[in-house]
Amino acid sequence: MRNVIRTMDGFHFGSVGPANAKQALFKVNPGVDAAVALEQLATRLDVVAELVFDAGMGEKPLEGNHAWLAHYTLESISAALFSIAAGLDAAQGGEQ
Repeated sequence: MRNVIRTMDGFHFGSVGPANAKQALFKVNPGVDAAVALEQLATRLDVVAELVFDAGMGEKPLEGNHAWLAHYTLESISAALFSIAAGLDAAQGGEQ
């Protein structure tokens, strides 16, 4: 039987308020199957990759709302990947 790797709690994104407050508006939900989460993350990366490619080719500038879309999407992807990495560590016998 395969050990299912799941997302872990404690990974937040969407900082709000003063920087020293370390508050976030969103968090990664713990307990999501990592395979399902990775599929969702790949889809989001495709969206950002298209924006960056278009900017690199000079077709569309990466500014304004498109730049913020890329920033926030990458921030959420990063939090989810760290959560999955923690789940992998826990599944391999590390601390949770």
